[in-house]
Amino acid sequence: MKKADADPKVHSALRRRNQESWDGRDTESRTRHSEAIKAAANRPGARERLSETIKSVWQRPSYRDHNVAAVKKAWKSRKLRKRQSKKIKKACTRPDVKARRLAGRYRAAENLLKQRAAASDGGTARRPGRPSRIERNTEAARLKGLGWHWRPIAKRLDAKFDENPKKAIDRVRDGAYPFLKK
Repeated sequence: MKKADADPKVHSALRRRNQESWDGRDTESRTRHSEAIKAAANRPGARERLSETIKSVWQRPSYRDHNVAAVKKAWKSRKLRKRQSKKIKKACTRPDVKARRLAGRYRAAENLLKQRAAASDGGTARRPGRPSRIERNTEAARLKGLGWHWRPIAKRLDAKFDENPKKAIDRVRDGAYPFLKK
């Protein structure tokens, strides 16, 4: 039986047979079947039992190795990769999918910033790699003390330098003045 399960021809034949069986059913039968599946899924503890079953099956090394090998073999197929790529591109061009994905990204970024704000000393949260205002200003003052000009300092420290260099230089200069040793 395990060899039969591993054979892709048997799998496709089973899928075809199941699809033909489903297509042959009348609408009422399909509805009853769908409602029975929904009712079974909504029973108390059904999700936990399913989760435990899946975990126990995946803990078997033979099952895990078999599935990993099958996935690796499938992805070697250029046809499959091309088909999946087309599906993803097609889905991503739909406005509702784009909006949902962007909303998820924005939500994730917002949650990350909230976590960082809660973990920090209560200051405003920053994106990764962006120094705090105090760090930026002290660094600007240090560089000015080493003899740097304001333009290279602003170019190095201000993320929005390319948008408007003059404003970036002013921001860095104004922020660094209190930190300059007189």
